[in-house]
Amino acid sequence: MTRIIVSDMSMTPEPWQVVGTAAGSAYQGSWAPLSYPTYPRAEFYRDPFGLVRMKGLISGGGANQNMIKLPDAYGHTVDNYHYHVFASTGGALTTITISQTGMIGLGATYSGWVDLASIPAWRCT
Repeated sequence: MTRIIVSDMSMTPEPWQVVGTAAGSAYQGSWAPLSYPTYPRAEFYRDPFGLVRMKGLISGGGANQNMIKLPDAYGHTVDNYHYHVFASTGGALTTITISQTGMIGLGATYSGWVDLASIPAWRCT
C-alpha cells in the first residue's frame, strides 16, 4: 500500500484579512463592499495548504475593470488565470482574472455585485 501525504499541516492558517485594511490590499476604482455590515465584507487568507481563499460581496465598479489588489504574495501561480464566478442579482456567471501580482479583474458580464466566495481557492506565488 502506498501512502501519499498531501500536507503535514505545519503551516498555521492565517486569520481572515479585510481588503483595504490589510497591508498591500486595496479596492480598485469605485469597487467597495456591498452594503457592509448587511452583507459580508471582502476578506482573504492563505490556508494551511498554501491556497488563497476569499469571501464577501463587492459592488460599485463595472465590467472589464480591476476590482481588488491583494498583496503580491497572494497572486496566482499562473499569470492571468481565469475563473467563472457568480456576479449580479440575476446569478449570472462572469469571468474573474487573477494575476501573479495579486490583481483581481472582472470580465465583460456584470450587473450589481460579485460574490468573492465563488472564486475557487488558488495556489499563490
